[in-house]
Amino acid sequence: MNKKLISTVLGGLGILGISSQALAYEVFTVNPNSIPGTSGFSTFQADSLSGVSSGQILLDASTQTATESGYVSFTAFNLGGSAVSNFTSGLATAPAPDQYYGLYLDFTLTASLVTGSFGAANSTYNLDTLTFTLYADPDLNTTFTQASLINAASIGGNISDDIVLATGSLIIGQSNIILGGVALNSTTDFLTTAEGNAFFTSPIPFYEHMFDAFNNTGDAVIFGYDAATGCLTGECIVAVKSGVGTFDFKGVPEPATLALLGIGLLGFGTSRLRKKA
Repeated sequence: MNKKLISTVLGGLGILGISSQALAYEVFTVNPNSIPGTSGFSTFQADSLSGVSSGQILLDASTQTATESGYVSFTAFNLGGSAVSNFTSGLATAPAPDQYYGLYLDFTLTASLVTGSFGAANSTYNLDTLTFTLYADPDLNTTFTQASLINAASIGGNISDDIVLATGSLIIGQSNIILGGVALNSTTDFLTTAEGNAFFTSPIPFYEHMFDAFNNTGDAVIFGYDAATGCLTGECIVAVKSGVGTFDFKGVPEPATLALLGIGLLGFGTSRLRKKA
C-alpha cells in the first residue's frame, strides 16, 4: 500500500479546517467504474468531497477524556464550489439505480481536555487517537443509523461486499465544544489499498493530506447533560445525529505550512466551515 496523509475531521464531533486561502483546493481524478457493479460512467475531476457524519461522544469526568465512534457517509464530489452531478460521479445514497455506488468511513477517536470546563461550551480538547477505514459500497445496500443518547451510531445492512479503499490514523488534531454544538479538525495518515489506487487515479502518488471542515450545532446535536455547567461527575453523553462538511486534498506541506496547520488547530474562531453546495 502507498502511504499518504489525510487531514480528516471525522464524525459527530464535527470538523473545522483551516483557511482555504492558506490551503487551496487541488484537483484530482476519480474512476467510478473501478467499483464492481458500477458501469456507464467516465473518469471525472473533483477537488473535494462532501459528507454527513454521526457519532456518540462519551465524556468521563474522572479522567476528563472523551471517546467517540461513528461514521461519515459521503454525499457528493465537488469541483470549483459546485457539486459534481451523481450522473457524472456515480456516487449516491440509497435508493439509487444498481450502477451507482456509495462511499463511507467508520472511525473511533479519543480526546483529552486542554482548556475550559470539561464538557462545557468554549472548552478545547487535544485528540489523542483517531483511526478510520474508508469503504466503497458497490450495491448501496449498507445502512446507517444515527447516534442517540442511548445508542451509538451504527453501520448495518449488507457490508460483506463493501470494499476497503483506505485506512488512516491520527497525526495531530483538536476538538471543541461550542455553544450548542461540537467541532473538530485533525490530520491523519491515509493508506490506500490497491482498490483505492484504482479509484483515485491521479495524481500519482495521490495527494498526501486532506483538509476537512465540519461543524455540528442546533438540532443535530443532543447534550445528555447541562452543557452550560459541563460534565461534572460520572459519564456524560453527547449525540451528534448529523453533521455536514467537506474534505479536500493537498500534497505534503512545507514546514511553514505545518506550522500554519498547528495555528489553525488552535484558532477555532478563524476556522472556516465549508458546506456542501
